[in-house]
Amino acid sequence: MSTPVRNAGDRIRAILKQTHLFSGWPSRLIDTLMEGTELRRYSDKEVAIGYRAPSPYFVVVANGNFVVQRPRADGDVMIIDYLMPGQATSYLAVLDDMPAAFETVASGEGELVLIPRAALAASLALDPARYRDIVLMLCRRLRIEYENVFMRTTNSVRCQIANLILYWARGQIEAPGGVRIPVGISQENMAAVLGKSRPTINKEIGALIGEGILARSYRQIQILNVRALIDIIERENPGSRKANESIFGKPNGILRTSD
Repeated sequence: MSTPVRNAGDRIRAILKQTHLFSGWPSRLIDTLMEGTELRRYSDKEVAIGYRAPSPYFVVVANGNFVVQRPRADGDVMIIDYLMPGQATSYLAVLDDMPAAFETVASGEGELVLIPRAALAASLALDPARYRDIVLMLCRRLRIEYENVFMRTTNSVRCQIANLILYWARGQIEAPGGVRIPVGISQENMAAVLGKSRPTINKEIGALIGEGILARSYRQIQILNVRALIDIIERENPGSRKANESIFGKPNGILRTSD
């Protein structure tokens, strides 16, 4: 069972100010937003938000990783995304008051900031202009989803993998030894994200490793050559990476993985 993190007010405030959505909100709105808001810790594979379940919270990842997924009829799951610190989920359920379209599950131990619908509504009532921040966040997410639809229907598997890996690696500092993706993910999970078979993913990952572009350790992928991955994408989608730099661009002091 998830457990509340006690006396977490200062941590919650700091986390909210590091997210793209709330970074520009004045203190009085953050104070209102924090009324009833809590920080909760989840254990590995614990369901934080159930599929088709009501979700009265706007949720922000504070620490760790969470998987957004949906069960399939054959018992497997379709993975929508791996959420990293600063990313939000459950916002649709809060805004339209309908059940969650996907479940959110902890991948390892992690923490979530749970903002009650009433607190979000009260903050927006104090400053309706902040609805624009909500709309811009939704636009950013929608653009990413449009790109994902295009990618999965028109791009080669190699290009899809390059896109996905660079998406997960956003915000990481390139070190001499390469960039290690901060998400522990198996090739089976990657297959569930892209809707491909595991042998297909294994073949392409193996080829990228053989070319010195990637390296692999247990449940983690390391990028040895970022430029080579970008070149793979540019050959099929010229200019798309530049557009993504704008989508994923953040003000100073904001978590690069935020929303």
